Amino acid sequence: MIKAIIVDDEQITRKGLLEYVNWKSADIEVVGEATDGLEGLHLAEKVKPDLAICDVRMPKMDGIEMAKNLRASLPLCSIIFLSGYSDTEYLKSAIKLKATDYIEKPFNLLEFQELINKTADHIRDEKRKRLEEQRKALNHEKSMLYFKNSLIEDILNSSAIDFDKLKDGLELLNIKFPLNGEFLCQLIENRGDNSEKQILQIINNLGIERKITFISGTIENQVIILYRLRHKGDYEELLNYSNDVLDKLNNIHGLSVVSAFGEVKKELNELKESYNEAKEAIKTRGYKINNRVIEYDSNKDKSIIREIEEYIQNNYQKNISINSIASAVYLTPQYLCKLYKKETGKTVNDFITQVRIEASKALLRDRRYKLYEIAERIGYNDANYYARVFKKITGLNPSDYRELH
Repeated sequence: MIKAIIVDDEQITRKGLLEYVNWKSADIEVVGEATDGLEGLHLAEKVKPDLAICDVRMPKMDGIEMAKNLRASLPLCSIIFLSGYSDTEYLKSAIKLKATDYIEKPFNLLEFQELINKTADHIRDEKRKRLEEQRKALNHEKSMLYFKNSLIEDILNSSAIDFDKLKDGLELLNIKFPLNGEFLCQLIENRGDNSEKQILQIINNLGIERKITFISGTIENQVIILYRLRHKGDYEELLNYSNDVLDKLNNIHGLSVVSAFGEVKKELNELKESYNEAKEAIKTRGYKINNRVIEYDSNKDKSIIREIEEYIQNNYQKNISINSIASAVYLTPQYLCKLYKKETGKTVNDFITQVRIEASKALLRDRRYKLYEIAERIGYNDANYYARVFKKITGLNPSDYRELH
């Protein structure tokens, strides 16, 4: 879409152009209007138009002076002057400024529409030529990667994203990445003496094969992937794709990497938050030892505790240990114990014992089971040890508890 501004001190001219010219047919969007050259110059600096349509005679700053300043700041902006029949000297200046064209007032709307269409075609042709020249200049692989990385850094570091610059950059790199929808950042941390180029190659090859919408690049030793989600089901698809990438990197290619997702964001300018969340997830859960993407959870510690307790409740009958639990929830044994104590005030073994004793109470009410059978059913090999633990917890021997219940 070509962006245009209209600068004219006559309101009737501005409103007439806005209302009666078919801008859409020329793929032009009028992004602002101004009443004099000075105001027009400020507007141009703000919106960076591809086309400025301005009157030559205006208060404060005339169109020629405005165009001189515009040429200095936006040399690629096309200019169409609106002039009266007696503005010969102004038009000589316009020619020196290499104005795209001019049209005399009062003008015929059909004539103006033809001029607008012709100008829009010219702007598009010039953009295509510049794009091809830039692509040739970026034909070197290192230059392409450097430019892509700079785009990613702009997205993740800018307080306000320059969408026009971003669109131009994506077009230059021939990357299809719509700027509306929902977005997600993935971080892959290189923990070995690995080549980021090799990691990116695997990411890109598999991503293209799966038809994933993404931009990938590097910041220091980190590989960054920015995803655009089309619909809600995309998250699971991205998670599966990312886990497959990690499996290939760690198992097939023998690299050492860990990875995390930030949360899904509704706006592109929120991707910085998703990136920071992914960094935090790796920092706090980078002790995971399998080839799965770590998913950021604002309640991550409570979520981990739930995982630990669910595993114990489902497996207390077996000969479980801190090591087996840690392996099941992808934590190191040391971190598991530290986290559980911090969040609950108890040890993991305390919870295992609690679950086993509560389960044995139900079994004690059924007199068909002998004490050694109950001990075995709740994960104890020694009935005497079970009895000692039961009394310590409840204050009663198992047989006394049975009599009372």
